[in-house]
Amino acid sequence: MESKFKSDKRGEEALASFLDTCLYSKMVEDKIIQDFKRTEDKQTQLSGVDLILTTGTRDVKVDEKSALQYINMDIPTFAMEIYYRGNTGWFLKDGLQTDAYILVWPRAATTDLGAIAAEDFTLCGCMLIYKQVLRKYVNKFLSDEALLSAARALDRGELDWEHDQRNRYHVPGNPELYLTISGQLYERPVNLVIKKSILKQLCRFEVLVEKDHIRFLENQR
Repeated sequence: MESKFKSDKRGEEALASFLDTCLYSKMVEDKIIQDFKRTEDKQTQLSGVDLILTTGTRDVKVDEKSALQYINMDIPTFAMEIYYRGNTGWFLKDGLQTDAYILVWPRAATTDLGAIAAEDFTLCGCMLIYKQVLRKYVNKFLSDEALLSAARALDRGELDWEHDQRNRYHVPGNPELYLTISGQLYERPVNLVIKKSILKQLCRFEVLVEKDHIRFLENQR
């Protein structure tokens, strides 16, 4: 487990370096944002802030979330952590300072997170989604309390929602959203999985990031 933690951390650090150079710095150069600053201290990171984007009107505290375990797989979803081993996951946890998420779907020359470097990343699809926009969408179908309760029930093996053979428990009223549990992982996280097609409608912007080029897609809000 310790070796996996180390490899995950290395992967996150390499991706952060790639994004600093190939996305945020270019956004500053193109005057899309005024500046950015990556947080260094552990306490700020634990409060849900990986970096701060300075725009013309405000500072946006951003939590980067990446699908590093699915490099090169182009998965059509993103998982929001609801619950793990008796703890509330980052999507519902109280007290976090996060204003927005940067969701990242990475492609790279290697899938070995223990050895990956910033220069190995070749293409990243990224979306910036404001936290309250995403929560408001989910709350159309489930309150925060109901979502956490369902996640706890799934962890106990007691959730009575409709589910398929892959144990995807579909949210009542919206089968496009579903809960899953990763029982093979030590943390046993319960995640709310949201399709990328929905996230595209909710995001502030979507951008494709290559080493020497960024391209914003048309679904900006």
